Amino acid sequence: FIATATAALELGARPVLVDVSDDGLTLDPADLERRLPAGVKAVIPVHLYGRSADMDPILELTNARGLKVVEDCAQSHLARYKGRSVGTLGDFGAFSFYPSKNLGALGDAGALTVGDDALADLAASLRNCGRKAGAQYDHPRPGHNYRLDELQAAFLRVKLKRLAAFTAARRKVAALYREGLKDLPLTLPAPDRKGDQQVYHVFCVRSERRDALKAHLGQDRGLLPGASAPDRRAQDARPPRGGLPARGVSLPRSPGPAHVPRDDRRRDRPRRRRRQVLLQVIG
Repeated sequence: FIATATAALELGARPVLVDVSDDGLTLDPADLERRLPAGVKAVIPVHLYGRSADMDPILELTNARGLKVVEDCAQSHLARYKGRSVGTLGDFGAFSFYPSKNLGALGDAGALTVGDDALADLAASLRNCGRKAGAQYDHPRPGHNYRLDELQAAFLRVKLKRLAAFTAARRKVAALYREGLKDLPLTLPAPDRKGDQQVYHVFCVRSERRDALKAHLGQDRGLLPGASAPDRRAQDARPPRGGLPARGVSLPRSPGPAHVPRDDRRRDRPRRRRRQVLLQVIG
């Protein structure tokens, strides 16, 4: 999402875009090493679609160069990389609680995880108008109002208790998709690496007939595929993965266990229906 880059722009920094790997669609460590300019301060790997970036080679590179790592975890609540939770691997982890996220508030909300006490104190001050801890009218630095209000926090606290169940339900839906679509000419999301846990904020498949597939799914069939990012090849930046926006489509997914049929026969009906619809277009 564009906010990852605009956050750097607001600080007066210049974002440098790095390509994604073709399998997991997350930051490509090899391309990161090629593109790192002199004077770079931080790297922001995005755990896209609920799948963690390949963090070990990223951290090896950033540690060698003394760079900070800010994980973009907006789509990856409870995702894991080799057994570790996203948001705990770098120096910072940024989570979004926008209503459409796996853990969504009533409105705009978010959280920051910090691995250093001094940086945590600084972040707490900056989010509270630059205020010094315990001093209401002492502002040693400029800051902003990034506070999470109590109503949003209360709502999120209740939903947090259900997040594990919601995540298990999403993974079950993803498994049904994988089984039902495995023989079709589609590129499915990469499977979990050992020790990983994807949380499937989006189940994005790739098809050479993406536009026809989207149109077919939307024609009174009750299947509304998600929008994808626009194709930027007409602009100056033309990365090797520039064809991805023309092939990716997000299939409908369920946010919670109430939407996952428990009876095997009921569960199979929508799976068979989606497979039949997809076959009409790409088979």
